[in-house]
Amino acid sequence: GKLLDQFNNPDNPYAHYTTTGPEIWQQTGGRITHFVSSMGTTGTITGVSRFMREQSKPVTIVGLQPEEGSSIPGIRRWPAEYL
Repeated sequence: GKLLDQFNNPDNPYAHYTTTGPEIWQQTGGRITHFVSSMGTTGTITGVSRFMREQSKPVTIVGLQPEEGSSIPGIRRWPAEYL
């Protein structure tokens, strides 16, 4: 098998930069003001926010994580020093 290592694989955020970001922009007609995403591998929030920042209007980016002690499969609890 292959280990994709989504936490360190640059293709993870790149995939969201080239697909998810443009799809959101197109489906909202560019009228998006905020983008909220959970922070698992951070691929989605990183890729989408990079795309959004290149557009002509500002978009507020919000990253969410579980409360300390919570466990949501696939959603990482990042240490405070990373936030």
